[in-house]
Amino acid sequence: MIFKNVEQLKDYLGGIQRNMNWATWKAFVREAEEFFVLEILGADFLDELSEFISESGLDFVTEVSPKKKRAIDLLRISLAAYTDAVGTFRLIMTTGDSGKNFQTPPNTQAPTKWATIGSLQTAIGRGDMAMEKLIAYLEKNAADFETWKSSENYTILKSAFVSSAIVLTEHFPFAENSRRLFLSLKSEFAKAQGRYLSGIISAEFNNALQARLVSDDLETEEKEAIKKIAAVVALKGVSEGVTFLNINENWRLVSTYDGIQSEMVLPESRRNEISIQVSNALELAKNELVKFLQEKASEDVFSEYFNSSLYAARIEKPSTRFVNKKERKYAIL
Repeated sequence: MIFKNVEQLKDYLGGIQRNMNWATWKAFVREAEEFFVLEILGADFLDELSEFISESGLDFVTEVSPKKKRAIDLLRISLAAYTDAVGTFRLIMTTGDSGKNFQTPPNTQAPTKWATIGSLQTAIGRGDMAMEKLIAYLEKNAADFETWKSSENYTILKSAFVSSAIVLTEHFPFAENSRRLFLSLKSEFAKAQGRYLSGIISAEFNNALQARLVSDDLETEEKEAIKKIAAVVALKGVSEGVTFLNINENWRLVSTYDGIQSEMVLPESRRNEISIQVSNALELAKNELVKFLQEKASEDVFSEYFNSSLYAARIEKPSTRFVNKKERKYAIL
C-alpha cells in the first residue's frame, strides 16, 4: 500500500481537526487503490513504489531518487483524495450491532445532501487532477520508471497511430491532453486502426506502416502520411466512443452540476450536433489523406499502397465525352 499508517495519510489529506485511527481508514485506502489507481498504473508498479515506504512514520525505508519521490508525492495526493471520496458516506454514519446511526456530537449536525455530494465530487476531482499530473510526469520520465514503461499500463503506444494523449489532442483539441480520456478511448482507436483504416489505405500498407512505427524507421513522406492517418484514426475513435463515455451501467447519461449528480439523457439535438461535427471533420481528414497518397504513391514511395487495388481504383481516368469548346464550330444541318 502507498499509505501504511495514519500519519502518512493525514500528511496528504489536509484539514484534519480530529483524531484518526488507522483501523478506520485502512479499508478505504485499500479500496481507493483497487478502484481508482490499480487499473491505471498496474500492480507491479504500485508494489515497486510501496517497497520504499516505511510501515511507521513519514520517512522512506531506503534512499529514493528525486524522480521517484516526485512520483510517490503525486500518487499520494491522488490516493488521499480518492480515499476521502471512498470513505465519505461511511464516515457520516456509525456502524455497529445496533445498525447505522448518524453521528451528532454536541454543537454539530449532519452535513446536508448538497454538502455531502459536493465533498464527494470535489474529492474525486482532486484525485483525477493529481492522477493526470502523475501520468504526464511518468511519460516525461519514462526511462526512470522501467516497470511502468514495460507494462501494459504504459500510456505511449508505440505501434499505434494515435500513440498518446498528446497526439489525440493534436487532432481533437477538446481532449486537452487528458491521459484518462485517452485511456478510455484506447480500444476505439485500436478498432479504427484496424479494418476501418485498411479500407482506406489497404491492409498491406497499414501493416507495413505499423511495423515501421515500432522500428522508428520512417521516411519523410511516411511521417507526413502518419500525421494524416492519425487524424483519421483519432476522429473515427472519438466519433465511435465519445457518445458512451458518460454512460453508466444502467444506460443513463451521468452529469453533475453544483455538486449534485444528475442522470439525464443528452438532448437529441445536442447528440446530433456532436455527431455531425465530428463526422464532417473525419470526412475532411479522410479525403485529405487519400488525396495525399494518390499524389505521392509510386513504386518507391508508399509502394504497398501503390500496388494495391485501392490506388488503381482511385486513379482519375480521362473523360471520353466530347469536349465543348467555344473555338469549335458546330455544323448546321
